[in-house]
Amino acid sequence: MLLATYSDSSGSMAATVGLLVIDSPKGARALGEQYSSATDQGPLVRPVGFPKTASDDWVAVAGATEYQHTGDVSPYLLAVSVGTTEASRSPGELPEPWTSQERYENERWISIGAHLLHSFDGSFSTAMREDR
Repeated sequence: MLLATYSDSSGSMAATVGLLVIDSPKGARALGEQYSSATDQGPLVRPVGFPKTASDDWVAVAGATEYQHTGDVSPYLLAVSVGTTEASRSPGELPEPWTSQERYENERWISIGAHLLHSFDGSFSTAMREDR
């Protein structure tokens, strides 16, 4: 597994992107399907914080985890965990007067994770085609 953690320019959000190398394309697809059907979905990729960066204290998923199989002939699975770097915050639990926006808070993390995953998948797929 190859991991990279990125943060936004404010330092309040981070994402860990993982490239998982599985034994076969069938195995990668099976792992993705197993994760999708899990009733207690923890992160497929655990957040990784790096010292002296905005992600330094980022140790727990506070947001969304998404994954994508990179194609039928590829043994790779891409995954991303995204959330807040603020240890005092829990996604979906906003202080007054914003409590009515809590649902949108959760949807935001899911959307950000999906967009990041789509971007990395496109870049990775292009790099794989160029390498052949």
